[in-house]
Amino acid sequence: MALLTYNDLAKRWGIGPRHARTVAKELGLEPIDMGYRTKRFRPVDVDRAEAKAAEGESYSSRRQFAIQ
Repeated sequence: MALLTYNDLAKRWGIGPRHARTVAKELGLEPIDMGYRTKRFRPVDVDRAEAKAAEGESYSSRRQFAIQ
């Protein structure tokens, strides 16, 4: 199981890396702190957050993103 970076999330959602940070925070994703400026996400946590967002439970940003 490979951990995901902000760049991985950005590609997955079809948005920029800076916006991926905002979306991750709004989705309630807690990054794993791997050291100085190194954050990673568990794929299982991302899947759960995406499922909640698809149900309209947690994503509140004015911008939309595509969950693939």
